Amino acid sequence: MLTASESKAALQLVVGAAVTAAVSLVGKVSGTPEQQRAVLLEATPEVIAYYSVGAAALAADFYDDAREVAGPPKLYVAEPIVVDRTEKVRRAIAWASEPLFGGEPSRAGDRLAEIIQLETARPYRDTIITNRRRDPSAVGWRRISRGGKSCKFCRMLADRGAVYSDKTARFAAHGHCGCTAQPVFSTDDFGEEASALQYLASKKRRTPAQQAQLREYLNTHYSANPKGVVVPAGKPKASSLTPDEKSSRLQAQLKSLEGSLAKLKSRAAAGEDVSTPLKWQENRIAELRRQLSK
Repeated sequence: MLTASESKAALQLVVGAAVTAAVSLVGKVSGTPEQQRAVLLEATPEVIAYYSVGAAALAADFYDDAREVAGPPKLYVAEPIVVDRTEKVRRAIAWASEPLFGGEPSRAGDRLAEIIQLETARPYRDTIITNRRRDPSAVGWRRISRGGKSCKFCRMLADRGAVYSDKTARFAAHGHCGCTAQPVFSTDDFGEEASALQYLASKKRRTPAQQAQLREYLNTHYSANPKGVVVPAGKPKASSLTPDEKSSRLQAQLKSLEGSLAKLKSRAAAGEDVSTPLKWQENRIAELRRQLSK
């Protein structure tokens, strides 16, 4: 089982591959700026969709592992969540393409990298947050920052290992944000509830007065170059499940994945490229069957 930090590191590999694949397009496209932008508008959403499946699957695995360690009594299997954001992504790509009209492909690549990083990591966070809302045994989630490498805003949101128990709490992220989320269950050591200011900072919209309050707090309490790690990674605890309980959970996961695999195969037969999620689910099913055969 992966720790929160190890799962986050695995996510960074997925995100890094997506960024490399998308940014390389900038150097390969040719023609007028309009033609280059058209290629990016067509190809980039496909790159994001391809790697988003892997990010969501990674989060679902982490959620199920964390749940197994916590050992809540009710059965639940996490579902990978990938929200269709094609229109919003296309608008962002149009913005990223603007430097092409000024002969600045490098700047366009930097902008595109920011979009790819944010959008490819989003399904990981969405999977944790959405399943936390659906899971009757989940009581909240923690933000896992990059410690000393995180900005003041992210460090404040992750400080004290705060738990966001409000189901409406939003995961606030920015360009090049490397933070992830970790589910918290009723059987865990809950820790401290997120403060009013942390909830405020998580909101999508804030008044000018709230912005000023937040800015003053960050400048007063957080340095620009911090040291240390906000949330210790630790080692995963041993599972508290009995053999029968573990078997039941594995069987439930297997049944869910087999149903999803059948749908993916139907989509593949219709000509849709679903090779990445198909391969992941086949490997996961094989691993679950191996564990059940022990």
